[in-house]
Amino acid sequence: MKQTNQQIDGSINIIGDGSIGHLLAGYLLRSGHSVSLYSHSDKPSRTVTLVAPESAFNFKFTTQTEALTQIRTRSLTIIAAKAHQFEGISQQLSQLAYKPSCILLMMNGLGLLEIAERWLPSVAVYQASTTQAAKLTVDSKTNHTTLEHTGYGETLIGDFNLQTQLSKAGSHPDRNPINTLIETLDLALPPVSWSNNHHQNLWFKLFINAIINPVTAIHDVANGALIDDPVTNATALQLTQDLSPLLQQVLPGITWQTLFSKILDVASATAKNSSSMRQDIKLGRKTEIDFITGYILKKAQKFGCSLSSHQQLYQQVKGLENQTQTSVTK
Repeated sequence: MKQTNQQIDGSINIIGDGSIGHLLAGYLLRSGHSVSLYSHSDKPSRTVTLVAPESAFNFKFTTQTEALTQIRTRSLTIIAAKAHQFEGISQQLSQLAYKPSCILLMMNGLGLLEIAERWLPSVAVYQASTTQAAKLTVDSKTNHTTLEHTGYGETLIGDFNLQTQLSKAGSHPDRNPINTLIETLDLALPPVSWSNNHHQNLWFKLFINAIINPVTAIHDVANGALIDDPVTNATALQLTQDLSPLLQQVLPGITWQTLFSKILDVASATAKNSSSMRQDIKLGRKTEIDFITGYILKKAQKFGCSLSSHQQLYQQVKGLENQTQTSVTK
């Protein structure tokens, strides 16, 4: 049954307190919005210093627990958690008597809409593709948090199937809650806009992540190594070339050369950054490889494309993931 639309109260839920979650919270709070930031664990009230190239400012808040039974359901909701956490979050949200009016996903990978359809079939769920970048550092002694806004970019919002989502939202696009969220984010952390061709945007971002994330994780290097280090650069180049058969199927007209040029642009813009997958491996956490390379391999199989090099890369990351998780738990 389609849920009854509720009046939006103007506040915003952000589920996930990583770099992007903190970045959104900081700029939204500075813009005067009421923000609730939810984490996997309770954390004390703390001050965050957000450092951007042109200025710095502080913001203070208390992170809520990820037990989402008390989430403000009349608020706009952004999920900026890890992709592998989305199913558990969706299960919790599905138990609410009233679901959020709309949900925006700001996380890596594809295959998330299938999870949303399973647990939240009556909720309009959208996906964002952003080139904003941030680095979060917590001082273990003082608990002071520093957030560096390391890369400016744009955020595009849309979905694979606009008509389905508008039908779920139960309103004309001019009055759809997602437009309220787009306008709010565009004022706080511009530019943010709707994309009518989001299928292409999300696939393009997935392919970029499928090179930068696992390659930097395997070689244990910062993103800039894809440009500066001959071995890492050659690995990235070969993996990009090997994507050609699938590129022709899902992004006709986009060549591997165009993709590789964009990969190098992103690596250059975030040269000092450590990819999220590399960070996950170093910290002994589960990676998002199943929603990045894993999703690509599933689609390649569907189209009859052989991507043996990416299959090997997937197995390497899974091996590192299991190895580091085991060492952390010992």
